[in-house]
Amino acid sequence: MSEGDEQLRALMARYQGGSLEAFQEIYAQLAPGVRRYLSHLTSGSEIADTRGIWWKLAAGAIGVGLLSEIMIILRAKLPQQLIVPRDYAEVQLQKLNAVGVIADPLFKDYLLAFELTSVLLLVAIAGAVVLGRRERVAGAR
Repeated sequence: MSEGDEQLRALMARYQGGSLEAFQEIYAQLAPGVRRYLSHLTSGSEIADTRGIWWKLAAGAIGVGLLSEIMIILRAKLPQQLIVPRDYAEVQLQKLNAVGVIADPLFKDYLLAFELTSVLLLVAIAGAVVLGRRERVAGAR
C-alpha cells in the first residue's frame, strides 16, 4: 500500500459520516492523481485510442442512419389494428375487474414465460436458503 493510500484511508476514517469539508479534502488529495491518469490516457500511450478517424466516421454514419430510421417509423401511419381505442382500459376493467386485466394475459398469452419465471424464482429462493443456512456445531442445539 502506498503512502498516498494510507493518507487517504486516514482522511476517510477521520471524516467518516461524511460532510462537505471531508469531500473537499479527499478530492484535493485525489485530484492530482486523477488528472495525471486522465492525461496519460489521452496522450500517445499504448492505452490511447489507436483506431483513427474512420471508425469515428463510421460510428457517426451508423448513428445518423439509425436516427433517421427511427424518425421515418415515427412519422409513418400506423395500421388500424395497432391503434388502441380511447376507452379500451375502462372497458377491460369493467369486463375483467382489476385482477383479471393482469391475470388474463399472464395465464393465456404468456403462460410459458410466467411458469418459467416462477420456477426460476423458486430455485433462487431455495438457493438463498441453502446458502444462508448455518451449519450446526456438534453438540449444540
